[in-house]
Amino acid sequence: MAPDKAPAFQFYPRDFVGDLDVAALSLEEVGAYTLLLCYAWLKDGLPDDPAKLAKALHVTPAKFQRLWRVIAHKFPKMDDGRLRNERQEEERAKQAAYKQERSESGRKGNAKRWAEAHAVIAQPSLSDENSIANHRSSSASSSASSSSTPDSTEREAASAAPRPSAQALADAWNEDTTPPIARCRELTDRRRKQAMARLRERPLEEWRPIFQRINASDFCRGQNDRGWIATFDWALQPDTAAKVLEGKYDNRTKVVSAADARASNLKREREAWLNRNKGASDDAT
Repeated sequence: MAPDKAPAFQFYPRDFVGDLDVAALSLEEVGAYTLLLCYAWLKDGLPDDPAKLAKALHVTPAKFQRLWRVIAHKFPKMDDGRLRNERQEEERAKQAAYKQERSESGRKGNAKRWAEAHAVIAQPSLSDENSIANHRSSSASSSASSSSTPDSTEREAASAAPRPSAQALADAWNEDTTPPIARCRELTDRRRKQAMARLRERPLEEWRPIFQRINASDFCRGQNDRGWIATFDWALQPDTAAKVLEGKYDNRTKVVSAADARASNLKREREAWLNRNKGASDDAT
């Protein structure tokens, strides 16, 4: 195992046994699901290869197909072609963030201890109370100056900035879209998982222009032959952002051909003729 790979992941028994999908599994299916979770954690997902997965579970290809039919939805295929469990990937992201935070904290602590040690070594010999007071005043002034440097301020601001969350993505959707596009009123487990998956693909600040582009699209606002209107769930689908950025849903000026214009004129003339004759017929009656 590579040294940067976490050897374990958080397992929540209450969530596991409380999942209706898991409750419907047989004992053999639960075993297969759990073993595949372990492989997915250690190998950063599963290969999209039934033969390899059957071999990993020590079952025949035919038996694997029977097992896979009921647990495949727990390992959706991601953009890189690997099969991953979305809840497990959330735990992986949490561990990575915690590890980075601890590493940053450790670096700051080492830097502080190094600075204090060298300050003691470099401290001049002071023989009277006046020189001691002057030295302390100089040290305090230097410390205040160094603590307010731009680099220090930027690091503190970065560490204080909240990490992206599913709620932040939902809030951005609600702020950047307007009716008839529906608000995201509740973050279900599925929405939360999908939101975290999308935030791993692109940061929160890149999603706002996407939502604004959706909001500006007549097609996404229901002006289509089905009356379909964009939703937060649709925006969270893996390919939606790419299609929006490629301009698939942008408004387009309709070009009316000469034939269409003539047909439209003939239709209006016919309707006017029918209205005139209908009036004459009513008068005769």
